[in-house]
Amino acid sequence: MKLLPLFCILLYHQVFADYRDREVVKFVANVTHTLAARRTGTFICWLLLFSIESSSEQLYGDLSKELSVGEQVTTLQADYTKNYDATYPSPNVVTIFAGALNQKLNDEHLINWLEAIPVECFVILTFKQTSVKLVPQTAAAFAGYAVVNFIMIAVNEDVVYSFHYMPLQTYSTMGFPAPHIVLYDRLGLLQLNEISGAYFQDAYAYPLADMMARVDNKLFALFFQTLGIRFKTQPASCNASVSFSKCLDLQNNTDIFINQYFAHQLNDQLIDSIEMQRFGLFIPNGRPLSIVEIFILPFDANVWLLIGILYLVYYVVHHFAPTLFQNNIILLAVFGWEKHTLRLTERCEKLCTLAIIVLFFQLQCAYETIVISSLINRPTKPIPQTIQDVRKQNMKVLYDANILNLKHFDMNLEGIVLNSGIHYVDQENTAFLCNLFSLELLSMDVTNVDITDPGRPRHVILKQTLWQSVAFYYFRKKSIFAQRFARFRRLAFEAGLQQQWKHELIMYFKRKRDMLYHQTIDRDRHILNIDNMDPIFKLFLVQWGAALFVFICEICVFWLKNHAQRLLVAWYRRQIERLNNMLWIMSH
Repeated sequence: MKLLPLFCILLYHQVFADYRDREVVKFVANVTHTLAARRTGTFICWLLLFSIESSSEQLYGDLSKELSVGEQVTTLQADYTKNYDATYPSPNVVTIFAGALNQKLNDEHLINWLEAIPVECFVILTFKQTSVKLVPQTAAAFAGYAVVNFIMIAVNEDVVYSFHYMPLQTYSTMGFPAPHIVLYDRLGLLQLNEISGAYFQDAYAYPLADMMARVDNKLFALFFQTLGIRFKTQPASCNASVSFSKCLDLQNNTDIFINQYFAHQLNDQLIDSIEMQRFGLFIPNGRPLSIVEIFILPFDANVWLLIGILYLVYYVVHHFAPTLFQNNIILLAVFGWEKHTLRLTERCEKLCTLAIIVLFFQLQCAYETIVISSLINRPTKPIPQTIQDVRKQNMKVLYDANILNLKHFDMNLEGIVLNSGIHYVDQENTAFLCNLFSLELLSMDVTNVDITDPGRPRHVILKQTLWQSVAFYYFRKKSIFAQRFARFRRLAFEAGLQQQWKHELIMYFKRKRDMLYHQTIDRDRHILNIDNMDPIFKLFLVQWGAALFVFICEICVFWLKNHAQRLLVAWYRRQIERLNNMLWIMSH
């Protein structure tokens, strides 16, 4: 009879343990199926046994059987003797079966499995509670491996633990709560006041790092604002040539980089920026033509060659066949000089002369129109449109070797030799290689305004793209914000937020440039006055002087011709009178 109370107590504990195990299996299975219902595609569940106790093994086997019913969940089972293999599929939920908790989590196999668990994965730990003090210590140890979606279920007591982080807070629940109660958003409840980010001049932000950082800074600031966290930025303290991972490790007070990064090897620490980033050339704008070039501009080399050939042909014809044409057709077409009246010449000469007159008249009208308009609004030399044009002009191309490692960029350079330069410099016949959006901002900057002609940019962007690729954001390994930011980044892109921020940044530069333009522009310079018309008046004066000279020459020739004719007629008359007198004398 003395053993009966002891037997009853043992029976009660056994019945409670069996009932508790069934309830634990039912609760874990319910949570797993709830998570699986929220996801499309294959749902992976890891079952990890890290206990030698028979009760843990029994619980492990029962849950495996429960989850094997149906095809909704795919399970991967492992015990404490099996190490993690990188070929295993990434889990969506992990259930770990442990015995009594130790104060230190030093099992090597368990650490390898924990390091492989993604941040967004939900982790359930079943354990035998021996001391309440070990619960927050265990949660803190798991949080060190970025396991924050985490609950603990005691199998020997009626209690379930959940946690809030930064700082760590433990919440206990009697019985088994509904799945949606334990599946809350841990990141949304972070009690973190501030988080810091770093930026430096890289291939995407250079050479306007402070301006470019505004776009990505707004993106990260808005992202952390949704989490109730204030975001601040500071320049990175390491050189930009250092890799992102090494540089981030060197930052003691930095949690994230806001720069976009061009990856050569993909890994789970990279979040794509969705947009394609392109590289191009910032080439010098065409310089204004000189006066001599303006007078040559109306016709290309073929037209000038044709005019020269016409002059040469008619010169040869007049030299070797002077009787073929009575007039010099070229001088007649250009200056109107006639040795003989054109209407009295042969039909062949008339046709040739008329054709040449019409041709030279059209050429003269086109020539004068282009020259006069060019003197009013001076044209510039043609701007290169392709890489071949840049290479033909033997243009020097600069790039920053500290920012761009050309070994990793398959750029379409087509034989152009690149020269390493520290930064963009405004030099004649010198181009600069950089990201197109940076170049677009640089083209809007006040430093790109020509002081001599405020409405004209010094450099322009080459239309042909050299290289393009998807950029990435880099996070620390197993960052708790990476996947959350990836979803936010896609929503921001679909909403057009970054495009709007870039447009606002471009408009800011444009307004700044326009303000400088209106401050420096000489409005009187655009008023038509005698100084503006001076080149045209000089041209007209030269033409009028030439026409007057030709007119005077024509008058002189005409007067001399008539005077010579009168003298000749008078001489003939005197000779005839003398002859008549002699004949009269002889007759008498």
